Amino acid sequence: MIYILINLNFDGDSYKLYPHTEEGLAQAKEDLESGKEEYHHSIVIAAVETGREFGWGNRGEFYGGEIIEEWINEDE
Repeated sequence: MIYILINLNFDGDSYKLYPHTEEGLAQAKEDLESGKEEYHHSIVIAAVETGREFGWGNRGEFYGGEIIEEWINEDE
């Protein structure tokens, strides 16, 4: 299991991985907070299993893991 921070942008997405520890989750949450200052459509922290496929389905639902925290830019 790992944590992943996903920065979703209209011009492309970026991903950052963290260990599945308290420190890893704390760092992901810190990076989510600092990412709010940048131009992102939304930011998601999810827990996913290594070697397992994950992503968004055709109806916008997240599959293959658990969303821990999500921020959506309300200014758009």
